[in-house]
Amino acid sequence: MTQIQFTLRSKVYFYESDRGGSLISMTDKKTLSLNADAVEVVNGLQSGWLTEDEAAEKTNDLNLGYFTLITMQKAGMLDARIVNKNKKLFTLSPSPEDSAFKKQIESGTTYHLNRYAYLHQAEDALLLESPLTPCRITIFDAKLTGMIHQLCTGMRLDIAGDDAKTFLSVLIALGIAEPAGMEKENDPMDFWQFHDLLYYARTLDGKNAYPTGGTYRFREKRPTIPINRESVSDTFIALPEPTEELAESLNTPFSEVLGMRQSQREFSENFITLEELGAFFHAAARIKSVQTIPDNGEIVTMRPSPSGGARHALEIYPLIKRCEGVPPGAYRYDAANHRLERVPTTPDKLKKMLEENPYEFLGGESPQITLNISARIGRTAWKYESIAYKLINQDMGCLYQTFYLVATALGLAPCALGSVNTEKLGKAHGIDWSEEPFIGAFTLGKTND
Repeated sequence: MTQIQFTLRSKVYFYESDRGGSLISMTDKKTLSLNADAVEVVNGLQSGWLTEDEAAEKTNDLNLGYFTLITMQKAGMLDARIVNKNKKLFTLSPSPEDSAFKKQIESGTTYHLNRYAYLHQAEDALLLESPLTPCRITIFDAKLTGMIHQLCTGMRLDIAGDDAKTFLSVLIALGIAEPAGMEKENDPMDFWQFHDLLYYARTLDGKNAYPTGGTYRFREKRPTIPINRESVSDTFIALPEPTEELAESLNTPFSEVLGMRQSQREFSENFITLEELGAFFHAAARIKSVQTIPDNGEIVTMRPSPSGGARHALEIYPLIKRCEGVPPGAYRYDAANHRLERVPTTPDKLKKMLEENPYEFLGGESPQITLNISARIGRTAWKYESIAYKLINQDMGCLYQTFYLVATALGLAPCALGSVNTEKLGKAHGIDWSEEPFIGAFTLGKTND
């Protein structure tokens, strides 16, 4: 016989008081207050798995016991598991409401797996998830895994057994399975590709049940990534601070700079100068100060462009083709010392990099300088869980706008690129993508105006 059992979710804590107590979920930052008569129900669910009846019987008032369990389910404080003769079939975290286990399955209807559902390995089982629901299903039974495969091509529930019916009922209730032929004309969901919807749902509160935010999940496992990237070369070019003339340009009224800002892909025959490049980086990307957070001793930096948690994971690698005072080559901007560091690479790789023209498909000329941008993922992920890459992308958007405004004030031609060949850039710079992937680029040139 199929049974549904419940237990308190991981990272849900009960704080008892004279009047009852409070359940607090550290995962999704929810709080649920309970009266004194409900305490024994909570204590029972803390200690193991209980059926609905077993949980209710923990208190003298059965109605209160059932009500407490339902309230905890609705608040997302419980996990559920489905067993048959003590064999674990699948678990749900968090548990959906009770109606999900009793969803009406229409006889003769063909059901399909929703196109956003996905499977991956977790804890020696298969984890079934969808960005359409915060509930994740861990499948332990091979027959139920086979049902997922059948649902890919469509299946009818002409099969005996409560296990399959309960499983399909849950899938339908969560939107993971749906009747065939449910497509809508001009459905707004048509615009959502799988990866876009997953990124959206997994990085915002309310759409998932994963720990999110500054959890410091690596604090006890490994040291934080340093604020400065380790040098890979002993060849440097010092960058000057803004000259009086360039400083005056940088003092152009903000409203004027905003009004003039636009992407420019046409360049003058004149080259950007070392002085202009130095002024650009000084105003847009240098480390202004290093600070220690009093609460935890964490070291962060203040820069012209903002960053989530002041983590500043982005690195800037200028590919210089034409710049007065700087030899053509691949460099890294050292924000701590306001200088360029020559990136060691082979002549053949450098030649291919310098021949690249991101505007070739538009019939445009090659930019004088391309600022390739990478991210030291661990710098942000050491502190932030679930949202690290989202924060890094937000950081890059802020950096792009800072680049635009500074370049505009200096009379340079700026343009952000929509995409980069991260694999090619990583190999050319000798950088492992898993540690520091290239995620963006920005071009600079001398304006024609």
